[in-house]
Amino acid sequence: MMPATCADRALMLARRRGERSHEAWTLRLLGDLITHHARPDVATAAAHYDAALSLASELEMRPLVGPLPLRPREALPADG
Repeated sequence: MMPATCADRALMLARRRGERSHEAWTLRLLGDLITHHARPDVATAAAHYDAALSLASELEMRPLVGPLPLRPREALPADG
């Protein structure tokens, strides 16, 4: 199984089971995985990071909230 496929499955299971903190961490993981593609889909990565940040803020998950705001900007291509 590819990492993104595993992460997508983890997200589905977290949502199905109502495990919101796992959902937030998995959203961050999906954003990270997307940014490491040869041609990253910046909009999708940013959407995952935004969803993770929103959920982590709501759940007061400080270890996750701290590093997230910069991640979408890091994902931008250097030329752009």
